[in-house]
Amino acid sequence: MIRRRRGISEIFSALLVLMITIAVGLTVYLAAIDYFSTQESATANQLITAQNEATENLVVVRAYINKASGKLWIFVATSSGGAKIYDIFVDNTPADPIGFSLPLTLGPNELVKIGPFSSPVTSPGSHTVMVVTDYGKALGYAEVIG
Repeated sequence: MIRRRRGISEIFSALLVLMITIAVGLTVYLAAIDYFSTQESATANQLITAQNEATENLVVVRAYINKASGKLWIFVATSSGGAKIYDIFVDNTPADPIGFSLPLTLGPNELVKIGPFSSPVTSPGSHTVMVVTDYGKALGYAEVIG
């Protein structure tokens, strides 16, 4: 009697199943490694940003606008991280620096008078001053004097 062989032997089928299992496992492993390394770097970047935000504090101590000259002066205090000032707004209108340029870098633990800026407002009353830094905004109020 002649037997015809159909299919593959048990050894080859076991090897084939083993290779498929290894390929699927390796694919899952590589995808997980890529995902977790991406998450790790994103978390590290968030921690660095949070640390910088925590050390950079800027407080607008006082601001005033001289009505006669139309110039704005701002007194700011920084914390241990210092600060970098990128822009100044009075009532949401940009105030342009006179005789110097922004950005302005301030050292740690300083109380500084910065200015003059051309003030977009000279009307009496209290006006909102916003100082834009690397990691946020500091708000204060300016009084029109003189």
